[in-house]
Amino acid sequence: MLVSESGYTKDGSTARYSYTYTYAAPNLPPIEILYKEVNELGTLVNSYQIINIVWNNIDTNRDAPHYLEQIFTSYTQQVWKNDTWMNNDKVTTNYGENNGYEALYESWTSNAWINKAKYKTSFDANGNPTLGEAKDWVNNAWAIRYSFLYENSYNFNNQRSEVIQKTWDVNSQSYANTNRTVYSDFQVVTSSPLAAAELLTAAYPNPTAGKITLSLTQSATPTLLQITDMTGRVVFKKQLPAASKQQELDLASYPAGLYMLQLQAGEVVATRKLIKF
Repeated sequence: MLVSESGYTKDGSTARYSYTYTYAAPNLPPIEILYKEVNELGTLVNSYQIINIVWNNIDTNRDAPHYLEQIFTSYTQQVWKNDTWMNNDKVTTNYGENNGYEALYESWTSNAWINKAKYKTSFDANGNPTLGEAKDWVNNAWAIRYSFLYENSYNFNNQRSEVIQKTWDVNSQSYANTNRTVYSDFQVVTSSPLAAAELLTAAYPNPTAGKITLSLTQSATPTLLQITDMTGRVVFKKQLPAASKQQELDLASYPAGLYMLQLQAGEVVATRKLIKF
């Protein structure tokens, strides 16, 4: 069974991209996702596809586009080159306590899957990160690219009152204290779901291998745009002027994985999960 979704120019006349979802059976999540985008001639052409998808605790009540906001256990990504599909990356993720996970990325090299990178994230019982780590496969061994430890403290209301961040030092091969944040005067800030949905109307293509476009509702106040990885580390931050309609981001240099996009205009906050291949 196939289901397609397309994005069009503002006047609705031209398709900019399309997703096609392949299902093994009704009421099951897709097993393949095909992404096409417009070429210089204005024609939709193959770009990449995700195959052999295994999902982790997927919510089958969601419609097709919102599957992409959930977590893969494993998948293979292929890119369209020279009029044929070619293996590119393979991801296998193991999940642990408190939804922590370790994801292994392999790349297709000389007709074989070769280790590329490993990402590990751990959380405490309150859902706050305790470890964020990336390793690269170098000279047939794993080498730490970056690693952060987070020591979280909580008050009697189980609110996080302090977090100490420790960063791995490559030279000393040990962790060193780098940041301490103390929280106090707690307030609850809520946002209308409708208002949040209107703030960010679209983020495409998602998943992406590089560029992604955000369609925004014009806000009377400046909008803070922030992207964090799954450890909570801020990897991108920008202040958008009031009345911004669109923002293009280039994630090509970012490691593959799951990211959280957050937009805040005044008291209105919108979030969206982004998948980078």
